[in-house]
Amino acid sequence: MLLEIKNLSVEFHSMRGMVRALHEVSLSVDRGEVVGIVGESGSGKSVTALAILGLLEKNAAIPSGEIWFSGQNILALSQKEKQSIRGKRIGMVFQEPMTALHPTMRSVARSGRPQTALDHNRRRSSQSS
Repeated sequence: MLLEIKNLSVEFHSMRGMVRALHEVSLSVDRGEVVGIVGESGSGKSVTALAILGLLEKNAAIPSGEIWFSGQNILALSQKEKQSIRGKRIGMVFQEPMTALHPTMRSVARSGRPQTALDHNRRRSSQSS
């Protein structure tokens, strides 16, 4: 199992009191499996991902649950240990639509050659012609 979340609950503490953002969320992802999390605005998609990455705001608390990634309990890791896997072994595409998957921003292809999403689309269309 690559990722396993068991009964994860997340709360945010505010001036108005405690707000429960997640209540006993569980999911698992096997190596090589692709999973999409879909839901209404405010349903906890981003909070789930931020909890996995250890990027919750300071006013957040995880009162219960477990997050396991490659056999490691993410919640038991220090900040330094979380930073060592974040971006290298696990990551997130943030919701900012103008930068998350922007077609003119460069990324490095597996070949190591910088490319843009537009380059990739042009190459795909020329290969099918």
